[in-house]
Amino acid sequence: MDPELRTLLDSMQRRSDEGLAAVREEMRALRSDVRGEMSTFRDELRGEMSAFRGEMLGQMSGFRDELRGEMGRFQDEMLGRTSGFRDELRGEMSGFRAEVRSEIADLRSEIHRLDVKVDETAVATRRHFDVVAEALRQEIRTVAEGVASNAGQLDRATAEIRAEMAAGFTVVGAAFIQVRRDLDDLRAGS
Repeated sequence: MDPELRTLLDSMQRRSDEGLAAVREEMRALRSDVRGEMSTFRDELRGEMSAFRGEMLGQMSGFRDELRGEMGRFQDEMLGRTSGFRDELRGEMSGFRAEVRSEIADLRSEIHRLDVKVDETAVATRRHFDVVAEALRQEIRTVAEGVASNAGQLDRATAEIRAEMAAGFTVVGAAFIQVRRDLDDLRAGS
């Protein structure tokens, strides 16, 4: 390599090394400054957050106390209303109970009246059925006597019919025998 070029390159290398060292020194200083600023910012931010937290806790505590107060008043109001409703309902239920008892007494009276009427009707119906049953017994006796009389007449008529049929069968049997003899004679003569 050419000595002039070498000198030039060496000179450039030195300047580059010197520039690089200066840049490194500046970066170290900048890093230290940035760290200092970040530490300060962090401390300030922590302080602000702590103050904000304290402020929020104070507000929340106040809000909680307000809510507790309102809830206590609401509870008292609701208990008052509930007590009023309860007393009102008790009064209405007492009136309703009296009405129901009155209705039940009326129903018992009506049921008793109906029981008496049913008993009276049952006695009258029993008497009526006894009369009807006696009349039916009489009619059944009359029919039974008629059936017995008819049975006797039927037995006599049946006996007469059987006697007539027996006599008719005897005549027909004798005539049949005679016809057979005549047929046998005709066959024999032919």
